[in-house]
Amino acid sequence: MERIRGPVLLTCGEQDRIWPSCAYVDAITVRLRAQGFAYPVTALRYRDAGHLIGGLTAYYGSLTDDALAGGTVAATQAAQADAHAKLLAFLASL
Repeated sequence: MERIRGPVLLTCGEQDRIWPSCAYVDAITVRLRAQGFAYPVTALRYRDAGHLIGGLTAYYGSLTDDALAGGTVAATQAAQADAHAKLLAFLASL
């Protein structure tokens, strides 16, 4: 991670049932800060969202409770839209 030469944007859903994505986001953030990483690190945490956030798509219209891998449909869709907008802003700032 510390070899990255630019800002980093991380996302996680706190109800992710696939893997502990927020724990990974926290570990990455701590590691970069401990190594004196010279670029901004932005971590987006979504309390009631599951696994399916942070992708390149703004919204997955076909989500069902079974497909979520954690979180609620409404929270995951809201997180997707928010994370997507923030991703576009992040990329535009580079």
